[in-house]
Amino acid sequence: MLTNNNGMNKPWKEITIYDIAEKLNLSASTVSRALNDHPIIKEKTRKLVKATAEAMNFEFNTQPPIQVAVSQRTLGVVVPFLYRDQMAEIVSGIMEAASLADYEVIIAQSFGLLSKEIEIVKSMYRKKVDGLLICLAFEKQEMEHFSKFRQHHIPICSFYKVWNDAYCGQVRINDFRAAYELTSHLIQSEYTRIGYVMHQSGDGIYQDRLKGFKSALHNHNLVFEPCWIFKTDLSLNAGQAVAKQISLAENAPDALVFDDDICAAACMNELKKLGYKVPNDIGITAFGNAAALVTEPPLTTIDFQRYQLGQMVATQLINQVKYRKLHEIQPFKTEVGYELNLRASSLRQRSYLKTSSGSY
Repeated sequence: MLTNNNGMNKPWKEITIYDIAEKLNLSASTVSRALNDHPIIKEKTRKLVKATAEAMNFEFNTQPPIQVAVSQRTLGVVVPFLYRDQMAEIVSGIMEAASLADYEVIIAQSFGLLSKEIEIVKSMYRKKVDGLLICLAFEKQEMEHFSKFRQHHIPICSFYKVWNDAYCGQVRINDFRAAYELTSHLIQSEYTRIGYVMHQSGDGIYQDRLKGFKSALHNHNLVFEPCWIFKTDLSLNAGQAVAKQISLAENAPDALVFDDDICAAACMNELKKLGYKVPNDIGITAFGNAAALVTEPPLTTIDFQRYQLGQMVATQLINQVKYRKLHEIQPFKTEVGYELNLRASSLRQRSYLKTSSGSY
């Protein structure tokens, strides 16, 4: 159970100007004017009121009171980027489910930055959203900016890049298993020196994927080489840089698993410019499906049902908003299905394996 400011086991109460007035032995109108920097209030009093308000976790809302309702029937949605195909499809699913339930949606982009995410989440709270859906920023996470939602029992659900927290629901794919299957496919295609291109944060889903990758190598008696792990921001430039690193290495990997298909496509194009043949010289696989069919050869990928994920996460959150009781939010953990799409970028020709020299 949540505690109040005195540490007692009582339901959390939202702080109002009347609480501040009582604590300072002032009138509510004086507190309101002080918070609004009214010139009739002495500067000393204004500073005292603002300091007390901050200490009591008072949220000052500049919107006219008539705009504040018990329920706005509004969901907040935070994603790293909207222009990525996979996020656009997820958001479409969210909007469809929200519309069917007569909820509006406020959408914001964090651009993968924790600082921007913090700013947006605080703004969503001030807008009085009924629930929050979020795909976390790429950077290492801190979770303090969600505290107001927890204190006031506003449901949160993370999706795709999720938050492992007892309060927060989550909808995701099984990233460990997906990475295991992707790596096992490369091994079955007789690649033996497999590298992994991952996001530099290394947390959350990226950590789960790395564990799946390592487990597949171990179970197939292949050596895990730390020097074949490339930590990047998964940008186009990062993909090109990985290709150049491989071309200069004495003991380079003969296959790669990427955390992102756009980065993988950039790497593949650069490798081809450097004289590599895909898949015979090097196999390429990735999570995501946006670039899969525009590369040459087509890219082997892990794809998941993005639209359905969006519908699922929105429906689950709306149910929590509609039926929750004080202190009784029950977080959910749901997995959506994924597909391993085998394409030419990782399917070596048998004739090449028989005639090429080296450790094949």
